[in-house]
Parts: sequence; structure tokens; C-alpha cells
Amino acid sequence: MIHLVKYGWVAALLSCPLMTAIGADPSSNMSDIDHIRHEVKAEPTQAENANSRRSALLRWWRLMWRRGQDMTAFDEVANHLLNTNPDREANWAGIDWGYAVLEEMWGNPDMIPEVQGEPREYNGEPTDWPYYGGPTKHNTGYSPDPGPSEGKLAWRFPKGKKWNAIPVVDKGRIYLSSPGIDVVAFCLDEETGEVIWRGRQYGERFYRTPRTRYDPVVTENHVLIRRGLFAGNMKVFSRDDGQAVDNPKPTTGAEAESFAYTRVNSIVVLADATTGKDLWAFDTKKRLSGEPQMDTGSVFAAGRGGAVYHFDKTTGKVTWTVELNEELQGKLSVGKDHIYAGTRDGSLIALRRGDGSTAWTFDAGVKEIRSRQFFSSALENKGRLYFGSASNQVYSIDTKTGKLLWTYRVDDWVRSRPVIVNGVVYAVTLSSRLYALREGPNSATELWSTFLGRHGVTADLVEGEAGLLAADRNYILHSLSYETGKTRWRQGILDGTWIDGKYVKADYSAALPGTPTIVDDVVYIGGSDGFVHALDVDNGRELWKFEVDERVSGAVSIVNGKAMFGEIGRPTGGFDGTADLSDIDISQSEENLKHGPQYYAVNPKTGALVWKQPGYGYTWIGAIDNDGVMFIGDMSGYVYGVDPETGEKLWSYYTAKDTFQEDKPHDHHKHGWPPGVYCMPVADENNFYVGSWSGYYFAFDQKTGDLRWRTQTGWPETGGGLPDSAAPTLHKDHLYVQKQGHRIAAINIQTGEIEWEWKARAGFLQNGTLAALEDMVYASVTRRVTHIPYICQIYAFSDVTDGSDILWTYREGAGLTAPVVTDDQLIFGSSSGMHLTSLNPRTGALKWRLYTGGEMTENIPAIYGDMLFSVSKNGWLNAVK
Repeated sequence: MIHLVKYGWVAALLSCPLMTAIGADPSSNMSDIDHIRHEVKAEPTQAENANSRRSALLRWWRLMWRRGQDMTAFDEVANHLLNTNPDREANWAGIDWGYAVLEEMWGNPDMIPEVQGEPREYNGEPTDWPYYGGPTKHNTGYSPDPGPSEGKLAWRFPKGKKWNAIPVVDKGRIYLSSPGIDVVAFCLDEETGEVIWRGRQYGERFYRTPRTRYDPVVTENHVLIRRGLFAGNMKVFSRDDGQAVDNPKPTTGAEAESFAYTRVNSIVVLADATTGKDLWAFDTKKRLSGEPQMDTGSVFAAGRGGAVYHFDKTTGKVTWTVELNEELQGKLSVGKDHIYAGTRDGSLIALRRGDGSTAWTFDAGVKEIRSRQFFSSALENKGRLYFGSASNQVYSIDTKTGKLLWTYRVDDWVRSRPVIVNGVVYAVTLSSRLYALREGPNSATELWSTFLGRHGVTADLVEGEAGLLAADRNYILHSLSYETGKTRWRQGILDGTWIDGKYVKADYSAALPGTPTIVDDVVYIGGSDGFVHALDVDNGRELWKFEVDERVSGAVSIVNGKAMFGEIGRPTGGFDGTADLSDIDISQSEENLKHGPQYYAVNPKTGALVWKQPGYGYTWIGAIDNDGVMFIGDMSGYVYGVDPETGEKLWSYYTAKDTFQEDKPHDHHKHGWPPGVYCMPVADENNFYVGSWSGYYFAFDQKTGDLRWRTQTGWPETGGGLPDSAAPTLHKDHLYVQKQGHRIAAINIQTGEIEWEWKARAGFLQNGTLAALEDMVYASVTRRVTHIPYICQIYAFSDVTDGSDILWTYREGAGLTAPVVTDDQLIFGSSSGMHLTSLNPRTGALKWRLYTGGEMTENIPAIYGDMLFSVSKNGWLNAVK
């Protein structure tokens, strides 16, 4: 109680009617938060419960935030929590204060209202938006088109996440992983879907907190959650109550259990299922496809280049290896007598378990060159093998001969392994349609089909004791009736709750969305789901999709009549929950180049592949072009000049030259961060401009790649960023960039000298791309978004070149996203708000405001005619009119 006496304002709050009436307040429908609310009433926060209470407080805060409440009443609490050491009594008192404030806000919600604008007619010809920052290569965010006038939703398209983890069902309970920064595991009642317990890690830092996208490992007494890529990054919970087990003891003898997984792309590991500690590890020196598969006495793994391995489970010795000389994709399927490996070009190969020799090969007879993985994994049942494909088919073949028994056409690609229950085959597609098929000797008949939602399913279906389980790409687990397909219950995989029929997420997930581009009435959008989609601009109808191995979080650029994009993957702390990157090989080794990340050029009308090149590493940013040269950068710190017709490299430059070891360009500095290129490039007639995490912005000659100038804006010892994902803006002979994380600098493009700077107020981060209109420039800042996603603000400057006055400001503007601008509108989403907002660009007066239900992070909207397109983190591309 000492800290309550010291901080009397908290004691007063705890004694007021607000706190004594907690029992009467409405439930949050999240049992652990409601339990903590009662605990706070009874006992003040102390060292032993501060982490749990603080992280739960933030989840409750996010729940209100995401349902559209005005959170300004929490400002004073947030400032206190952000400005005091979490290990000090003052912070513990602030936690209690925060619960008191949220009690009042939850019981008396003040919702931010939507505001509708005035409709107007538009009959003009829309201006293309082919790049991240707009119609031009200057990245100003300006369009001559009017943009939306009403602020009403015209249509939306699902852009979910890459989620393939499946639940484990046992003894009436369901155990599942969660990608949150606080809650990483759930135990559910299988009959009702109600949460029995949550497994928590008390995280709150968006970019650095480890998180999972892997299946849970369930033993007799424990549930193990694997996070990230490295040894020891495991979290273990009691199976009974979900309490964290800090030092679990390994099982031995007949009770010993283990699991197999891939570490850092190429290493096959067998680990103790209770502790997560290695039993053995084997480095294949080749990139692996899918997770290793295990059954009695054996572990199987497949390399993307065609190698298949059999390991003795006890010793870790390789007992046989075969080279199939095929590009393998997806995880192996293990049957009684065979192991099944799927190729990218539509062949399924059955290997004999004993020696790996080929028993038979099934050829689908069709190709889907836009798919990365042609077949789903396969289910073996009573001498038959069942699987789906990217050719919209479900197959049944004879396991002894590979002979096709029947095929059934469905409405979309099938990526999930089917299941069979009581003689009925269940399969689900990427459009989220679930099929129940009754099979005969040589045919299948549809009993029924139903839509689960709109986000589609890539995780394997799971046979539950009470119902069929399907985990979709927007983090919802569905329990479905075997007889009718009707929903028995739905539960969020990311922690949150159902409010007015919609699931509102309270935890933070890792996925970053893509940025839309629009050309010739087609919207192109990548995303963390691993797909690039082309959509009809008028109605959102899918025209085609193209699948990559990881994610496309940069903009799809339309260059020289082609849609260009790269992929990002595991060498990033924020996306895979990896806090230490020093062991990841993101170098340009022969193996990484051959089977690692690719850069793609596809036909924008059909999605057909024009070329792909493996030599450019993981690529966060979009491309720009000029006079026959395309410019991109990768996450290991290189920038490239590329021939857009062939993808061949014309020149390259290592941006950490003279800063890191030039002879070891993939080395990382002491903080473990690679000197990657994360900000979108810009170009004028002669030069190409970009920044990197080495702490510099650069100007290059477009033809030769010669360095024109280099300007320092950050320091490597800060641990990354500076410049970060805030793209430079080229306006009036100046490059406007991020500096030191909290400044805007205007760099003279002729000399590279910084001619003007603006500094954000203390505690605020400047990491949003600027927009520019005539003599005005618009910049945004955010308050500590990596801890509490709290307070963003837009500033309008009269002329940043000369350092003129700020004309107006607006709260909840942009932040880690960027505004876009027309002649009479400034439009933006927010990293700390759930709305798209339009202001008068000269006065800051509100024109319209639309609730989308999701924040925007490190992506921006796009304008096309009288429409605006933006992707929010709740899994939707929104088209606004």
C-alpha cells in the first residue's frame, strides 16, 4: 500500500464509487480481463502482478479503441505509463489508475461518430496510381482527381493473414496457438467454444515481442508454443490452467514425447515436447519446404530444390536421401507405406518409406503458374489419398498405384488438407466455401456446400469430436456441423470478443498490410496473406491472384506494362516475432538465391508470369522506373538498377558501405538489425533517391548507379531505422525525409545538404511519409506506437523548404501511415484510430469520416477518380466513394 499513499490521486480513485462498483459494470467478455478488474478493486498492483495487469490493461484499451471509442479520456494515464519505469511503484499505481479510467469509459462509451460528406457527380477520366506514393515517381501522395466526396463504403475485399497453424483436439478441449503479443495460446471448450484459459507472455512491444504462427505441441501435462525461428524461443503452459511453466522437466522413458520443426530455413530439429530443448539438429544446408513431418521412429523433411530426407528419430542420423530434381512446395504427407511430395508444376510423387524410391507419380494434367503451392497436403484413408489443388479440384487416388479414382471441381483453389468423417469428404477453398462430398467407387457427389465467411482458409481442416474445425485467414476459428455445415460457434484466434455480431480484436498481431495501386480500372494489392490480387475497381471482383512464398507488404508497381513485386519474409523482427536476427542468413548465397525470395514481373491483365529473378533478396519496397531502368532495394541493404524487360541486374550498391564490413555485406551491427532498405524510392529525370537503415539517404545516377551524394540522417548504434519505412517525398527541388526518428529534414537534391529541419515534440516519433500540395506539406507523428498505439497527429506546413509556420494540426491523423491529397481533400487513415478521415487541406476542417474497424500501419491509401482505396489491419481492402 506504500505506493498508494505516495500517489494519493490513485488512492482517491480506488476509493471512489467508480472503483467500488466494478462488480456491477458490464463484462468485457474476456474472462481474464474481467478477473483482473476485480483483482484491482480488491488489491493494488505490486511487482509480482504488474506485468500481467499492464498488458491486460492494454488489451482492454485496444478493444475499446478498435470498436471506435474516443480514447482521449485515457491520455493522462497513457502519458504517465509511458513516462514512468515499468519496474517502479509509480507505474504500478498508474496501472490501477488506468483500470479506473477504463471502467468509466467501458460503462459509458463515447463513440467517435461517422460524418458523411456531400455527394457530387464525377464524369472525368481517372488518373492512374501506379506507384506507392501516387501517379508520379515523386511520392507526393497527390492526385489531380477529386477522390471520394461522401466517405461511404462502396465495397470491400478480404485481405487476411498467412495463418496455417491448426488446433489440437483432445478430451473435449481445443488447444490453439495465437499470434498475439500478449496472448499466445488458448484452451477452448470444444462443445461451446468458450475460453477455458489463455496462455500469456505479457508482451506489449509491437515490433520486438516474439509471437507464433505454428501448431501448438500438446502433451499429457503441458502445451508448448514455439515462437520465432531460434532455439529456446518457446513458451510452456500448464495444460490444466494455462499458467506459464518456467522450468519444465523433460519427460523420459516411455513417456518421452518430441516434435520436429524447421529452424532458420534449413535446419531440421527434433525437440523435447515439454521443454522445447533440442534432442538433435541437422543442417541440410538447403532451404526446406514446409515443416518436417514425424511419425513412429521417423522424421521426414523436404528441400525446395527436390531433396527428401529420412531421419532416424532416435539418433538424428539420415537413413536415406533422394533427389527428385523437382521444385517441391508445401509440407510432406506421411502415409502407411508412402511419403507424398507435391511439386509446384502439378505432380504428386509417392516415395517408398523404406528407401525413398519412387513408387508412382500422379500428374494433375493442368498447371496453375500463378500458384506457389499447387497441391494441398494429402490425407490417406483406407487405401485412398485425398487432396486439393490450385486448379480448383479435389482428388481421390489409389495409394498403391496412383490411379485417379475421382475428381470434383470446386469454386476456388484448395490449400487445406481435406478430412473424412463417416465416409464424407470435407474440403474448403480460398473463397471460404466448405464442401461435403459423398464418394462412390469412381465419383463424388456434393451433399451440400456453405460459406464460412470471406477470408478463406489455408490451414488444414481438423476433425473435432463435436464438429469440424477450420481456422481462417482473419484469425477466426470455426466449429461446423458435420451434417449441415452450419456454424456451431466461432472464436477468435487473436484475443478479442464479439460485439454486435463483429469480432473486435484486442491483442496485436504481426501482419502488415499491403498498399494498393490502380491502373486502367484494376486495383492491385499484395499483403501478408502471401497473395497479390487484381480486382475490378468498380465492384472488387477478383480478376486474378498470384501467390508468393512469404508476404508482399510493399506496393505492386506497374512498370513498363508489367506488375512488379517482391516478397518479404523471415529476416524481420516484426513479422515473425524474432527479437534477435544475428543468426539469420540473408546473404546472397547460391542456395538463398536459387530457392529463396524471388522478384516477380507478371502480366497485369492476366497475372501470368513474365519473369522472376532470385537475385534481389527479400524486398520490402515497391519499384519505380525511368528511361528503361527500374529501381528496387532489399532487406540486406542493397539497391539495384534493373532491366524491367528481363529482370537482369544493371548495377547494385551496398548502402552500408563504409559503415559496416564491406567484405561481409550481410553482417549485422551489435543490435542485430540488418541495414535494410525499407523506405520507398523516388526519382526525377536523372537521379534515384532512397534511404537505408545504415543511417543515410542516397542519390544515384539512374543509368550507372554512381553515387551522387550521401547524407547521414541516423546512426547505426540506434538499432535500426532512421531512415525507416517513411518514404522520401520529392517536392520543389527538395527531398523531405525522416531524420533521427523525430525530425523532418529537407535535403537539397543537387547538393545533398540538409537545408531545413523540423523537430517533433518530445516522446513523438516521425515515421510517416509526407504529402505535398502546391505550397503546403503535410507530416504526421505518433506517440510511442511500438508500446501503446497512442495519439497520432497531422501537421500542415505552409512551406517546409523555408521552415514556415504550422498552419493547423489534427489529432488521430496518420502516424505510421501517410496521408494522400487532392486539390480540396487531405485523406488519411491512422495508426492510432479506426477511421478514414477527409479534411480541407488548407484549413483542416473535417469533410467526412468513415469507421473501418482497423488501424493502418506502414501503408497508405490510393486515389482513383472519385474513389479511395485503403487496407486496414482488421483484414479488409476498403473502397470508399
